[in-house]
Amino acid sequence: HSDATPCLISGNIGPRGDGYVPSDRMTINQARAYHAPQIVTFAKAGVDMASVVTINYPEEAIGIALACRDVDIPCVISFTVETDGNLPSGETIRDAIAMVDAETHAYPAYYMI
Repeated sequence: HSDATPCLISGNIGPRGDGYVPSDRMTINQARAYHAPQIVTFAKAGVDMASVVTINYPEEAIGIALACRDVDIPCVISFTVETDGNLPSGETIRDAIAMVDAETHAYPAYYMI
């Protein structure tokens, strides 16, 4: 990384469990506490952002986004979406994003599927 060749460093975070099966779901606070150590490590290492992938229910995404906000690291959330267009937990992608935005004051920079 230099002024001539700037780059963005993103730390990757996956779900606690299987990215395709929403078993053993955490509450928002449990997800925040579970993922916080990795996110704090990212902050100490100087990453530019966190990329959160294969999340299959909104509460885990919310907890991760709040943990990122706690240490001022921007994040992007990627949900697992089934062939019916819904998350494995049953929510529509629209509803999942709305839930995350409502609980985090729209903290994620953007969303991916």
